[in-house]
Amino acid sequence: MQIVIHQSITFTVMKSFLVGLLIIAFSCPCQAQNPVLEWAKSTQGNRYSLGKSIATDKSGNVCIAGQFRGTVDFDPGTGVFSLSANSVWDVFVQKLDDQGNFIWAKSFGGYQNDQAYGIATDALNNVFVTGRFSDTVDFDPGAGVHNLHSNGNASYDCFIVKLDSNGLFQWARTIGSTSIDEGSAVTTDNSGNVYVTGLFSGTVDFDPGTGTSLLTSNGVEDSYILKLDSAGNFIWAKSMGSTFGDIGRHIQIDGLGNVVSTGTYTGTVDFDPGSGTYNLSSIGSYHTYIQKLDSNGNFIWAKSVGSTITAGNCVAIDLNNDIYVSGIFHVIGDFDPGSAVYNLTPKGNADAFLIKLNSSGNFLWATSTGGNSFDASTSVSTDRSGNVFATGSFSKTVDFDPGVSTYNLTALGSYDAYIQQLDSNGNFLWAGSMGGTGSDVGYSMAIDGKRNVYLTGLYTKIADLDPGSGVFNLNSNALNEAFIQKINQCANGGVDTQVACDSIVWIDGITYKSNNNTAQFRLLNKQGCDSLVSLNLNINRSNQKVDTVNSCTAYTWINGVTYSANNDTARYILTNSTGCDSIIRLNLKINSSQRTERIKACDSLKWIDGITYTEDNDTSQITFINSLGCDSVVKLDLNLGRSSSSVDVATACNQYTWLDGNTYYASTEAPKYILTNSGGCDSTVHLDLDIKKVSSDEILVKDSILTSQATNANYQWLSCGVETNRILGANERTYTPVLNGNYQVVITQNGCIDTSECIPLNYYVVPVYGPFNCKSIYPNPSHDRVYLELGDLENVEISLYSLHGELIGQERVEAGPVHLLNLELPAGVYLLRVNSGNLNHSCRLEIN
Repeated sequence: MQIVIHQSITFTVMKSFLVGLLIIAFSCPCQAQNPVLEWAKSTQGNRYSLGKSIATDKSGNVCIAGQFRGTVDFDPGTGVFSLSANSVWDVFVQKLDDQGNFIWAKSFGGYQNDQAYGIATDALNNVFVTGRFSDTVDFDPGAGVHNLHSNGNASYDCFIVKLDSNGLFQWARTIGSTSIDEGSAVTTDNSGNVYVTGLFSGTVDFDPGTGTSLLTSNGVEDSYILKLDSAGNFIWAKSMGSTFGDIGRHIQIDGLGNVVSTGTYTGTVDFDPGSGTYNLSSIGSYHTYIQKLDSNGNFIWAKSVGSTITAGNCVAIDLNNDIYVSGIFHVIGDFDPGSAVYNLTPKGNADAFLIKLNSSGNFLWATSTGGNSFDASTSVSTDRSGNVFATGSFSKTVDFDPGVSTYNLTALGSYDAYIQQLDSNGNFLWAGSMGGTGSDVGYSMAIDGKRNVYLTGLYTKIADLDPGSGVFNLNSNALNEAFIQKINQCANGGVDTQVACDSIVWIDGITYKSNNNTAQFRLLNKQGCDSLVSLNLNINRSNQKVDTVNSCTAYTWINGVTYSANNDTARYILTNSTGCDSIIRLNLKINSSQRTERIKACDSLKWIDGITYTEDNDTSQITFINSLGCDSVVKLDLNLGRSSSSVDVATACNQYTWLDGNTYYASTEAPKYILTNSGGCDSTVHLDLDIKKVSSDEILVKDSILTSQATNANYQWLSCGVETNRILGANERTYTPVLNGNYQVVITQNGCIDTSECIPLNYYVVPVYGPFNCKSIYPNPSHDRVYLELGDLENVEISLYSLHGELIGQERVEAGPVHLLNLELPAGVYLLRVNSGNLNHSCRLEIN
């Protein structure tokens, strides 16, 4: 039934960068090849179990919903994870990873029959399950309790339950009447909203919250569509039905968020759930309908196909928003929902059909599959390459090629499960069967983003779950068991035989430096196929050698290049016997040398040729014979600098520190100092120093007259104190102070400046006369004016001096008794002198 082709691709790579060719080769799409079984797993119990619906999540895990009786081990590996049913049938939810390893399993059920019909996941890997239950059921599979009650103990109500990715309970909702209500299928959109379709009877409140949204069936049972948000809150509900029985069987969301559903109806049904009318009528009982609503539940279109007893079981939507519906039909029927006719005729009691419509509901093609017994399709799905897969059950011998060719499969038992693959145009690609001598059914399928196909259903006794030529038997310990299988569409890869030199960077990004036949890498092409490639690597070795050459003249090497100087960097690559590089490195020494002696000297140079050169020279040369017998030519490049000398004429006062670091105190012409000039030669500097001095810095004091002992000089007398201040106008050799104090003179002579020591003068005695004293001056201190109480003094001379004896101001007052003296002076201490007749009084005055 299938042949696996292992490709052996050989590249001889002489340079490691050519490995890029390998990557290009493996980037091509998978070639046409039959899908192969990757793994198959089953539950193991003591009664019954069957998988009714399957879905994959964003992480590549697979989730299965179904029902079971008795005790069942849901861990398909070596471990054990058993759950026990409370009643005839309980619901189970099982999660495996993409390798078929057990992650978790949950169950819930009461004491009646509880069954799961649909499962879905959302973008966050939450799990949603729908079906029907009776009586009271705790829908929290964990330690908590969340009981829901059906509206009639003998009836069934629909349930919708949400678990997170770890199987933890999130919420559960129920809708129903006192009759039969069930959820047939569930799906989600990109926003996490939840959609359920199924059947209901009587009047049902479809708002599972505190609100009310009543719908009433027109007949025994009507189909419905319910939309909840991710938290289980009601958004909208719609119903469609006639006075007979109508059932919603499956539902999907297209790429634009529209809601596409399929099911069966009888009689005349208005498929516009809004205020409009869009009637479709069946011929006989059970026609298949396909209905499309927008995300708000508004009617877009509805189509009807088939004839008496035609049931649409499943709907799928491809990347182009084209729609596929599969199911079962019993008599000849028209499967073109438009004005044209496209009849399909069953070959036996019932055949499977598959129909494709575009996004507008227009007919594209239809096929049927069956033999002379009973055959049905229960599920359909598409991959991202546009291929369509169907599963179900068949009996006896069936031709699974709907075209002119034949591809027969024969059931080993009463019924076998099958998988059929067609391309987007309905052309046959491949088919396979799974089963044994009992009854085996494929109920549901899902395809992940890597185009892996997952199936679930039931098998009995011993069943071969490999749809290809291989054998993979599963044994049933109970009357029937649930199976889960993964089928890989893509090529299984091959062996990449590589021959490389020294090392290679393979498609896994690893650098290999030795032979290797164990490395493997899984490639993913643009169709989503992954392919396991094995490496068969043979590493050959490059070699190197050095070509050592001695030559008296320029040398032409194997690379055609002539070298006139020593060289140890030249490389030349040949190919050795293994096809790898043979790298030759040149080690060349030119023994006939020529060199230039570049010499800088001062004034003259006697060179190796015995000649003394007193000028620059770049023409002289001398030739020797070296130890290898080759000429050794030495050229002279002479640059002569010139020595120089200069005199540093300096004049200084008292002393002078020269550039030799010495301090000289007398005139001299003896010192000299040697520097280096710009030509690099000696520059001798001679010192011609003239030391000037002041003839004398002494002061002669006689009475109140101060006389400098220095003659023929410039003078500036100073008053010594807290601050030394120049005395204005005191620039003569002699100076007569008007006050006692300390004085010194600055002498400028012969370009030199010298300052004498401070000399004290105590010549003046200040007498105190009459009633006028320093208390007669007030306020003191003062800011800008003082009063003088002069009494009966007449012809009073008032003089103001600085503390250094400098006269600041003077005025004369004819008579008292009180005189106001306005002062505009900087803050400081002054001397105020009052003279009148025999009165000569001096007082300290402070201005602030």
